[in-house]
Amino acid sequence: MKIGIVVAMQKELNHLLELAGECIANEIFGNTVYTFENYPDIYVILSGVGEIQSAMACSILLSTYKVDRVINFGYVGALCADLEKGEIVNIESVIHCDMDLTIFGKKPGQYDELTTVEFAADYGFFDHLELDRKKLSSSDSFLDPGEERDNLMELFGKNVTDMEGAGIAVVCTKANVPFSMIKCVSNAVDDTHEDYSEFSAEGIKYCAELVYKTVFAID
Repeated sequence: MKIGIVVAMQKELNHLLELAGECIANEIFGNTVYTFENYPDIYVILSGVGEIQSAMACSILLSTYKVDRVINFGYVGALCADLEKGEIVNIESVIHCDMDLTIFGKKPGQYDELTTVEFAADYGFFDHLELDRKKLSSSDSFLDPGEERDNLMELFGKNVTDMEGAGIAVVCTKANVPFSMIKCVSNAVDDTHEDYSEFSAEGIKYCAELVYKTVFAID
């Protein structure tokens, strides 16, 4: 089985690279792809931040490396009060909050060809870790607490949020390839962008270790 891993930022990825050992980095359309001497069927791509960049990175993994499964890990913000900085969650579904065809009678987040607003993740891949499951509200906006974020929570629920998940979910769903995500909470529900800059370094390291033990062990 070929597995592709999409990570948005270098600081999220560094510890996984340390664990995986010797690797080769190649550039494809501005994306860095890492391949590993000891794990020839695992490919890690550094996408950059945002839905378009993650969709592009995911497409590269599927078209160039022909992966059978896509994994994503990294930071998320909490839109619910029961999560604290550094906690790890297992994503059960993804909602693309920027999709808006409501003028044509669709629900917020609903694609024209779909009957649901949620893209189902293969959360069972990480179920053995016994992490809390959460829905992921994904958009290209980093929102501080305020009216705009309150509206998002009212529309889509008190979930967790990132800026890459929707790009991955849409591409994988269209390609009929399973995707799984575990995420580290970088800021609690009442935190601002200033709190976000104080990353939980230990949390993301632990998240990377969980991915390494789960993904690299089955190769």
